[in-house]
Amino acid sequence: MCVLLSFVKVLILLIILSFSEICSTQVLESPSPSTLATYIVHLKKPHDTDFSELQDLQSWHQSFLPTETETVNPNPYLAIQKGILESASPGNLGPFNGTVQNAGPWILTVGASTIDRSFKAPLGLLNPTTLPPLVYPTTSNHTLSEFCNQRTLANVRDMVKGKVVLCQGRGGEAGIARGAEVKKYGGVAMILMNEELDGYTISAETHQWLQIKAYINSTSTPTATILYKGTQTGNSSAPIVLSFSSRGPYAAIPGILKPDIIGPGGNILGAWPSDSSFSVSSAALLKSSHPDWSPAAIKSAMMTTADVLDHEDKPILDYNYAPAELFATGAGHVNPSKANDPGLVYDIQPDDYIPYLCGFKYKDKEIKSIPESQLNYPSFSITFGSSPQVVTRTVTNVGSASSNYTVKGCFSRGSKHSIQVKPEEIVFTKLKQTATYKVTFSLDDEGYSQSAGHKLFARGSLQWISAEHGVSSPISVAFKNDDRMLLLTVSSLKP
Repeated sequence: MCVLLSFVKVLILLIILSFSEICSTQVLESPSPSTLATYIVHLKKPHDTDFSELQDLQSWHQSFLPTETETVNPNPYLAIQKGILESASPGNLGPFNGTVQNAGPWILTVGASTIDRSFKAPLGLLNPTTLPPLVYPTTSNHTLSEFCNQRTLANVRDMVKGKVVLCQGRGGEAGIARGAEVKKYGGVAMILMNEELDGYTISAETHQWLQIKAYINSTSTPTATILYKGTQTGNSSAPIVLSFSSRGPYAAIPGILKPDIIGPGGNILGAWPSDSSFSVSSAALLKSSHPDWSPAAIKSAMMTTADVLDHEDKPILDYNYAPAELFATGAGHVNPSKANDPGLVYDIQPDDYIPYLCGFKYKDKEIKSIPESQLNYPSFSITFGSSPQVVTRTVTNVGSASSNYTVKGCFSRGSKHSIQVKPEEIVFTKLKQTATYKVTFSLDDEGYSQSAGHKLFARGSLQWISAEHGVSSPISVAFKNDDRMLLLTVSSLKP
């Protein structure tokens, strides 16, 4: 399936959908300077599932990072060279770690989060004869009917017709497809059960559907009513990371933290895919405001100004109401207003990716390879052995012509890490001036022994702070021992 999203100043959304039996790629040709596009690929339609509601997002990564035996596909570089920002969803395989896709460093990988809007529809379980009956469509002969997947309700249509249908959660197709299946066979409404892994972000919560099933089993004539209360806004706990949003890290490139950011991806009335579309729309505004910015500069501005706190000024929560890990949020939730004035950006030119690709198992005797952690990326992802790790970054001044920045680098309380930045102060005298700094990450003996004992111990961030700006980069840390990588729970801190 091919989806090409192009946002041109006025944010016109063009969606082209087509199936292809052979994987290939497309990008916009001859875009104007203010044009950005989501770079997607053609994919085979899966044989075991029907395409509906983001299903094809799960495989987009396959054409972005070629295998060791494949040649480098030139199309991503064509997009970058033409000033096209590539953006994509990380996939819908959450909430498990290591499921992120579309993880190339030239891609803006955007996870999904809630917004402060919800559509309340409380369920009432009563017995008046005027209410429609409630049914859980499971029988001994049709064991898959409780999922309400397509073609599973045909043999229980009499059970479903005219009733409110309770459908099993995970293990089925997308909610919209299942709702259509219930409607097809005469059901008047659907209640989709939440599993424990879904947390509190969608459908009926786990303990609620257990009560619903208990109610169905307790009476011979169960009934139900759903009272739609319309749109409600002002949820102070937003944003919350949605359970289905895929998490990092990406094993093939552990030196790049993914996803990059999160954006609205739940209760979106239009646009597909919703999370990355919102972020690309934001990027289009930035391109209009700063037509000379490269795709990497726009990406950097969005990452270093992302919100790490919710509307209550508390750390962003995950689907289960626990503090969200860095592998779920990336740098944080996109904030278009702040991104328009980031102060500093981490820029990457198209040719800068070539040494990175050489380090990614591509060889060229004329080019010296670099590890992905040395790419001029707006975040840090470090793999620890027993020796310190040193990385270099270059920032470009896009804020005030005359500005002084001082650095603040820290890990969470109790961490056995230390961070040293040289220089600790950067002075700019003009716009577009660049400055390079080095960061040394080290681990003391006690921290090393804790790592060997499989203990989680790190969370951190690095900020460059001036009188007008705070430029924040999250730090992800992993420990490598005997060829085994132990991934640590990390998150960025408030500037």
